[in-house]
Amino acid sequence: MIKGYTTFLVTGGGGYLGSVLVPMLLSEGYKVVVIDRFFWGKNVFGDLKNNSNLKLLEKDTRTLDKKDMEGIDVVI
Repeated sequence: MIKGYTTFLVTGGGGYLGSVLVPMLLSEGYKVVVIDRFFWGKNVFGDLKNNSNLKLLEKDTRTLDKKDMEGIDVVI
């Protein structure tokens, strides 16, 4: 784990790269917030959708507001 960082925001987390990165971060014990339009669906995460450290935000990055960023340490 990276000292001092606990929560990651992954933009486009339901896409090609995010679908690989998000499970890696969760396996390391991080909390992960995914923001994506999920144009192709949310099934990319399978059983991970039930992980208490994963939060899925179905929205466009252009519509983020301050409350979406609360508690975020790192944006990818």
